[in-house]
Formats: sequence, C-alpha cells, structure tokens
Amino acid sequence: MRRCHACNFWIPLGGIQEGGHEYCCDVCVEDGPVFPLSRQLPAADVRLKALKIHSGRCPHCEGPGPVEVRASYRVWSAVVLTHWSTRHRISCRRCGFRSQLRGLATSAALGWWGLPLGVLVTPVQIVRNLVAMVWVPDPQEPSRELLRQASLQLAQERLAARADRPSSRDASRSGHRARS
Repeated sequence: MRRCHACNFWIPLGGIQEGGHEYCCDVCVEDGPVFPLSRQLPAADVRLKALKIHSGRCPHCEGPGPVEVRASYRVWSAVVLTHWSTRHRISCRRCGFRSQLRGLATSAALGWWGLPLGVLVTPVQIVRNLVAMVWVPDPQEPSRELLRQASLQLAQERLAARADRPSSRDASRSGHRARS
C-alpha cells in the first residue's frame, strides 16, 4: 500500500513523484520536508512550543487564551454530489465556537440536498459540531492535536532558518573570493 511521504495518507490512485518520494497532493509536495522533520523533533521542544501557543493570544481575535485546536464540520450537497470536510483552526474558545456554529448552519442549510449521502452525512456533521461546541479541553494542558500542530510549526521554523543560513561551503567560497 502506497503512502504519502509527507502526511502518511494512503494514496489509492495517482500520486506525485518528487525527489525520490511519493506524495498524495501538491500541498504535501510543497510541505514535504516539514512532516518528517516534525516527527524527529525533541518532545520537550514541541511541548514548549505548544505551551507557548496554548497560553498565548488568539490568532484570530487577539483575545485571551487558552488557545487550542478547534474543529468544525461541514457538509453541502447538490443532487448526487455530497462534499463533507473537517476544518481545524488554532483559536480561542469564542472563535472556535463561531466557526463551529457556521459549520452547523452550513450543514443544516446545504447538507440535505444530495441523495443518498447528503441525507446520511448531514446529521453526523451536525452532531459532531454540537459535540465540539460543548466540549471544553483541559485549560492547563495542550491537546494532542495542538502538540501535533506545534511540531509542524516548529519544523517549518527550523526549515526556514536553515534556508536563510548560508551553508558552510558557500561561506568558505565567499571568504575565498574575498581574499583573492
């Protein structure tokens, strides 16, 4: 079974070959190095980053935390086509609640119009939003999903720092040219 090098998602058909690795989509090709690096980071560094996010201000409203990963669920349908999704965002409880309320309203208004999946998936997405709206994560500890997001952010930061820093080979060449 083929799996994406970046996100480890199963690739049923197609896939994109890049740099000797196989990816499921263009996003994973672009973020390819981030996922493997995020799995190799020291747990203490990841936890520190997660705690910083958790105790920080909401990136959407600048309101006080705790900031957490909040999921909202949506579905829309049109005759025989039904599309459902989960959207994760790092936010405070109030911003997360608003996103979940929008997901609930979207699902309730647009989810029923497809047969057979729209009729089956819509109640599931509505219930998932309702559960997410009443679920309160531990205000003292970051969730597993926030730890995962923190590891991805930390990996992106480290890759960006590597890209900004000239390699030792480049530095020695530029120093060599300066002496000439």
